Amino acid sequence: MSVYVGIDVHRKRSQVAVVTEDGTVELNKNVVNGSEPMLRLIGDLPSGTPVAFEAAFGWGWLVQLLEDYGFEPHMGTNHLGHFALTCLLGDKIKDRVISVASAMYLFARIHFDDLNWQTRRYSKNAAYSESKLANLLFVQELANRGMRAYASDPGMTDTGITREIAAGIPMAERSPVWRLLHTPAQGARASLQAVTTDLPSGTYLAPRFNQWGKPRVTGLRKKARDPVAARQLWELSAELTGCDWR
Repeated sequence: MSVYVGIDVHRKRSQVAVVTEDGTVELNKNVVNGSEPMLRLIGDLPSGTPVAFEAAFGWGWLVQLLEDYGFEPHMGTNHLGHFALTCLLGDKIKDRVISVASAMYLFARIHFDDLNWQTRRYSKNAAYSESKLANLLFVQELANRGMRAYASDPGMTDTGITREIAAGIPMAERSPVWRLLHTPAQGARASLQAVTTDLPSGTYLAPRFNQWGKPRVTGLRKKARDPVAARQLWELSAELTGCDWR
């Protein structure tokens, strides 16, 4: 029987729920953040059980990652944290891995010599964009290693995150562009399609121009499907997180 693992991550602790496909709650536990507690929790799941995973990260967790692990917040949350979790789940993953990307990857390149912005002049927009490129390379490397993996893009979606970005900027708050954005339900379409699709592993699903409309198979720039860069990022991520498999 399949199980659904939901993890709601906050600054110090996380709420973890494990629910079977018939709705039975097998586990509902509050745990301390960190790889060791999570490893013990994942190790308690029945061997060979199919697992689906979703994580919702509070912004406080970004600060905690930076303080505890030396990870740049966006790279730590959007890529390295998910890399480590996928590694910990390992062979318990029986179907697929889905990563939510963004068209912001178009403006980025991976700085393998300074992934966590320890020597570069910091830019939160550039850091976010780089983490989204990392998401796509992660999916490519998973596919190259024989796993089913897909990338999805919600497009321009009216969510709490976008509203928070616009907060306090009168021009942005009153902009007519809000009427053009996807609703949260519409933004979820690409991820839902990725959950059920039989398309080849490594496929990227995104709306037209990565912004509006129904999701469809979308081509990626060469930098997001470069097999050498994908393998190099995997190796660096394994070194930084101390976690590797396959």
